[in-house]
Amino acid sequence: MPYFGASSENAVRRRFTYLASASATSISGADANGQVLAFQDGSYVDVYLNGVKLKTGEDYDTATANTINNLSALNLNDEVEIIVYELFNVADTVSKTDGGTFNSAVAFSGGLNIADGGNIGSTSDTDAISIASTGDVTLTQNLKVKDGGTIGSASATDAMTVASTGIVTFKDDIVLKDAATIGVASSTSAISIASTGIVTFVDDIIIKDSGTIGSATIPTAIEITNTGEVTINNSTSGTASAPFVIRRDNSTNGNGVALVYELGDSASTTAGHGYARIFGTIEDSTNGAEDGALRFDTSNSGTLAQRLNIASDGTLTGSDTDGIGSLSDSRIKESVSDYTYNLSTFKQFTPKAFDWKNPSAHLNKSSDRGFLAQEVNAIDSSLIYKTPIDDEHPDASLITADSDGIKRPYASKLAGKDAMYVSVIKQLITKIETLEAKVAKLEEE
Repeated sequence: MPYFGASSENAVRRRFTYLASASATSISGADANGQVLAFQDGSYVDVYLNGVKLKTGEDYDTATANTINNLSALNLNDEVEIIVYELFNVADTVSKTDGGTFNSAVAFSGGLNIADGGNIGSTSDTDAISIASTGDVTLTQNLKVKDGGTIGSASATDAMTVASTGIVTFKDDIVLKDAATIGVASSTSAISIASTGIVTFVDDIIIKDSGTIGSATIPTAIEITNTGEVTINNSTSGTASAPFVIRRDNSTNGNGVALVYELGDSASTTAGHGYARIFGTIEDSTNGAEDGALRFDTSNSGTLAQRLNIASDGTLTGSDTDGIGSLSDSRIKESVSDYTYNLSTFKQFTPKAFDWKNPSAHLNKSSDRGFLAQEVNAIDSSLIYKTPIDDEHPDASLITADSDGIKRPYASKLAGKDAMYVSVIKQLITKIETLEAKVAKLEEE
């Protein structure tokens, strides 16, 4: 760049041209070309009046910032030309054309821009960091910070902290652009985040044996052991008394995958199996004919035992129970009176034998028995309700959707055994009514 002077301190000059107002004694602000007068040191300012150079300190002064002051009263349209020399030092610069080396820290008050696809690196690794035209930043080597070091911004310098153990803590949310990806050189989209917030991993997620996933308050919220056991914890004291554990339980209490309500301590008889458990078991592992059951176990007096079982065919079995109860406390009831079901209404119930249109959805049953929900609804609607099914259900095509678009077939509180009971009772009623008629006839004779 051209410069004036021969020493290490040189200058670039700027020219300001003004047409004076009548009797003006100072010049400042925008000139005839719209440039605003500004200078750092009045010693590096020359002033000309109608082509004649004025003498500083006698004809004018620069004591007021960015102002030529104390001029003799000017005539209308006098031309005042001001030359301002801006200092700079060219002795310690790096060539734009040839480049160079900075021997100490470089501070930027604004942004740092490099060419699309440009690199930032060292002498031995010039492309350690590359920035594509899309803004993607690629590191060819590891990114390391000191133990306990932080990565952040001017207003949140500790936005991300990396402990000496390798644990990374984020002070606030992690936000990426819609459909953004996180990856490595060989798999740039290893993690993608859609605009809906769905996170997709193209491969497995692996943490160390007994590693944890959590928050700043509960860093051990989720723990995964080397056996694949998953513990879900809600306590800052660790996972020893975690509320839920998902494990393959090979104990004498069963063999399968279990969701355990785990609050037993090491001294309790339920240690390792929890206070309660929802337990999935394998009944038949034959390929193509797999059957599974669901068990519900609870601990009573220190012994964890099966209480309820849902078999592969849907059969419910309770252990050591008289059935499923409901609240019946008189203290929570009112308007209590004796109840008698209307016999003529009861006699209208008609048990049916039937086949299913889609046997595969109903355990391939044939000659099943029960009731028709619509008939029961016409007799006693309290015994009928509707339950939703999804579009994948084999019976969905047979059901018309409700006004909200959901398909809800009728369901009955009367089942197969009820059909047997009602059939027998109705037969007994018929016999009783026949006997009553005969007795009445005998009494008339």
